Amino acid sequence: MTNNTAKIIVIAILIAIGAIPVASGVCDAKKVSDYNLIMGMEYSPAQGQITGLSRSGDYVTVPGAKIFLVESASGGKTFATTIHGRNGEVIAFDDLRTGDWIYAFAGAMGYENGPEGTARAAAKDIYVIPRKMSMPELVNFTNKVSAKSWKVELRK
Repeated sequence: MTNNTAKIIVIAILIAIGAIPVASGVCDAKKVSDYNLIMGMEYSPAQGQITGLSRSGDYVTVPGAKIFLVESASGGKTFATTIHGRNGEVIAFDDLRTGDWIYAFAGAMGYENGPEGTARAAAKDIYVIPRKMSMPELVNFTNKVSAKSWKVELRK
């Protein structure tokens, strides 16, 4: 191998490594921390089967949506997504598994890559559920867990 060939290989490797952070979806994830955003959102229930989990613990993906976790502080209060296991107990992000069905009480944040892209949402609460729920079951579950936005809870 000539000296020039070795230099070309090294440069190609460095360019490839440098491109990794700008590749779509690699480094654009982080927990939602904008207090005004999470307080101004309209929250609603959603459900789906987990198809992916971020390595950094910032979001889960379900068909058609990326659900971000929230971590924000304001006025001495902390606002963070709570994840609940099948029995309602609080669990860690690392306890979630691809294939789990989840119920998320979340606020919409638009779409990645325009309206035809993946929906984005910020979750207040995530519950692992045994299976997909029918619409009446979804409504009953929402009432059972008393799902409320942070804004409504602060009014108490």
